[in-house]
Amino acid sequence: MKLHTKFKRSTLTMLVLAFALQLFAVDATYYTSLDGKSGTTLFSALKTVSGTGATQLSYTPGIWNAYSATDLYPADSVGKAGKIWDMYSNCTWTYSTNQCGTYGVECDCYNREHSLPKSWFGDDGPTTPPGLDLMHLVPTDGYVNGRRSNYAFGEVTNPTYTSGNGSKLGPNDATKVAGYTGTVFEPLDQYKGDFARIYMYMVVRWANNGYPLTVTSDGQTTFNNTFTSAGNYGLTTYGLNLLMKWHRQDPVSQKEITRNNGVQTKQGNRNPFVDYPCLAEYLWGTEKDNVCDIDGMTGTFDVSYDFTYSCTTNPIITAPTTSSTINIGSTTASTPKTSSATTLKGANLTANVNLTISGTDAALFSVSPTSTTAETGNTGTTFTVTYTPTTVGSHTATLTISSTDATSVVVTLTGSCVVLNPPTVTASYAMPNASGTVTSFGGTATITENGFYYSTTNGFANGTGTKITRPNVAENGTFSTDVSALSLAAGTYYFKAFATNSQGTGYSTQQSFTLAKPSLTASYSEGDVVGTVTSFGGTGGLTENGIYYSTSSGLADGAGTKLTSSVVMDENDKFYVDVTSFEAGTYYYKAFATNSVGTSYTTEGSFVISAPMYSSSSPYVVMGAKVLNNGTVTYSGATQRPLFVKIENLASDITLSLSGANASAFTIKNSSNETITSISKDAASTGVSIVIVYSGTPGDATLSLTGSEINQTITLRGI
Repeated sequence: MKLHTKFKRSTLTMLVLAFALQLFAVDATYYTSLDGKSGTTLFSALKTVSGTGATQLSYTPGIWNAYSATDLYPADSVGKAGKIWDMYSNCTWTYSTNQCGTYGVECDCYNREHSLPKSWFGDDGPTTPPGLDLMHLVPTDGYVNGRRSNYAFGEVTNPTYTSGNGSKLGPNDATKVAGYTGTVFEPLDQYKGDFARIYMYMVVRWANNGYPLTVTSDGQTTFNNTFTSAGNYGLTTYGLNLLMKWHRQDPVSQKEITRNNGVQTKQGNRNPFVDYPCLAEYLWGTEKDNVCDIDGMTGTFDVSYDFTYSCTTNPIITAPTTSSTINIGSTTASTPKTSSATTLKGANLTANVNLTISGTDAALFSVSPTSTTAETGNTGTTFTVTYTPTTVGSHTATLTISSTDATSVVVTLTGSCVVLNPPTVTASYAMPNASGTVTSFGGTATITENGFYYSTTNGFANGTGTKITRPNVAENGTFSTDVSALSLAAGTYYFKAFATNSQGTGYSTQQSFTLAKPSLTASYSEGDVVGTVTSFGGTGGLTENGIYYSTSSGLADGAGTKLTSSVVMDENDKFYVDVTSFEAGTYYYKAFATNSVGTSYTTEGSFVISAPMYSSSSPYVVMGAKVLNNGTVTYSGATQRPLFVKIENLASDITLSLSGANASAFTIKNSSNETITSISKDAASTGVSIVIVYSGTPGDATLSLTGSEINQTITLRGI
């Protein structure tokens, strides 16, 4: 008896298959070597037949070119005829163009996805035979492929990323596929069987070939490299649960048949699990270790294949699966909540299917329908579960799906009864951000709004003051706002975080923050006015700092000539304003710093620039008004300071070098911020400024200036 169900395809599809048969001469005789074998002998025979006729393609251009035969939409595909068929995205790709390349977002380009990541078998190239196996190299969106990374396949709960076509990344839902809770990638339902059968092929094709699929921990989630019955023929418990579930729930499609034929035209071999889906049952399913009867199976190239999955003549309930869970979620007392529809399907059933609920909390759950006919069960239908709690708490029951001629399926039902309240929220302040955390949604599914109210009044009432809304967050999520961006005047402000749901608005306790202008001091040292910003005034930082200076005393705030310096990034950091280029004379200055509240100024200071005393026939280095010959320059905090170098009557250029234990903390640059190692003799003759940049690591280094007429050193001291 052939193992298949009774649905028939259209005449056109049969003609297409008949043409494929003629073109590829694929029929039961291709797999006669499997007949009568079981267990490890069958596994070995599958390994041989999966490699029959195989040749190795080049990665470039071989794999790219192969996609013209394996992965194009058919001519009757509306809007996508002849385009690349991407199972990870909804993007439209033109064959031979749109190939990655670089990508930054979805739909930038497509690449060659190792659906079984090449790192799992230790290939960095790809250069190994499995790394160049077209069977598992599918065209996919480059960005989505990158997000998938090397994670195993699985069924996601709480996705952290969802592609444009609904493929998901996130933790595996162990209630759906037991055995793993780590991060997984989940393709669309209509492609799950495709990937399951690719993985089955890869197990038998590359078993014991020197390329174990378990090099990384991600690979070890699915494969175990033990090709015996006790070892599940290379699959872990999780791998077996996942692949067989997907294999059964997503039968071989015309897309897979076309791809299998295309792989044979380009690479020479076929995937036996696409040609004969029931072979998987003899290694990992209901027929495990039984003798394989090829004549008793229906191949997907057979005209009687009807695109459904039935690999046993025994009655069986295939969905849902035993030990699965239906979680109805939460509701309030006496408020019914109904689950989403769950698929009920069987094969070869001859008796009605009954759905009954039992257990301690059975009275709180009901199922609809409570029975269905064998015919409907074989075709496939859906059912729902309604949960109507009477008391607060979590509740469970057992759903048993049974038929007199099939093994019963037992499913756990769960639900929780809650009391609904407004959300609970906390608040805190860490300069310059006011933050709120929604610690509970109050039993509701979502919140509708969250944010802050603030006021200058201590003890202001809930819901009063100025309101700021922020993007809604998840339960236990945090939202914040930068108060320095609110353009507030100096003063103390009080704020409360809030969150709103269907039951009302919850508020945090009152918190506060104080805003002021910056605080700073200033002094003059060796050619620099040095400002120290002692406080940002409660804001996130400065927008500007520097000095105002004049040759007249009594300088008013904001008056005189303005010179700015690089804005300091932390409180108690210093900024430097170089005044070495000033002409000789007395100067008066005020340092300033500006934040979102306003500008603060230091008291007036002064410095004197004197003409340096030097002999034109001797080399000299000037730091401000001070002539440095074998002297010391001190640096405090990460900063930079200029040195003016003038050396006349040179016959050759000057070489600049750094040495000493702390040399790596200093860099020599020119006025264009370029690192330099020499000064030309002409530049030295007229005088040139170099800049010594200090990273902030304490310690001494030595700056050497050497040439045919000079050998001078200056100590650079970092503190």
